[in-house]
Amino acid sequence: MRSALLYGAAAILVAMASPTSQAKDAKDGSSSVGFVIRDEAKASDLGVPIYPGAVPRRDKEDDRSGLTLAAWGGDNAFKIAVLKLTSEAPVDAIAGFYRDALGRFGDVLDCSKEAPSPRSRDDVLTCEEKDTKQGSLIYKVGTPRHQHLVKIRERGSGVHIDIVRIDAGG
Repeated sequence: MRSALLYGAAAILVAMASPTSQAKDAKDGSSSVGFVIRDEAKASDLGVPIYPGAVPRRDKEDDRSGLTLAAWGGDNAFKIAVLKLTSEAPVDAIAGFYRDALGRFGDVLDCSKEAPSPRSRDDVLTCEEKDTKQGSLIYKVGTPRHQHLVKIRERGSGVHIDIVRIDAGG
């Protein structure tokens, strides 16, 4: 996951750094481009609270539980935050918590119940075929360029929670 995000971020950063995309930030006409990567994601990065008692999860020994990546240049900006958690709480309690938390951003799509959209649109967030796997609850809210996603699934004696926030735009 991390290497794919790094390559994608590098491509975005290069595109943002092109002379045509740079905005003049200061009175002296200078431009700025920036890039941040952290091996963690906080509730403030995700835009939603962390379920009480949930702990960071590593799927592999050398894996990280979270990642925050941001790049900006001129009028363009991109940010993605990802956090993997585990909890011993009941799935229904976790699901209700995140439906309520996401509800403040608008109507929440329940992709575990809604049929996948036959075609995606640039301005409307939809459920996709890959979202409707058996045994997972997937909630989405926002637009394709500004979205929050929470995936909840039972694994062994616990529940895995994956939280993603994407902000892509000026």
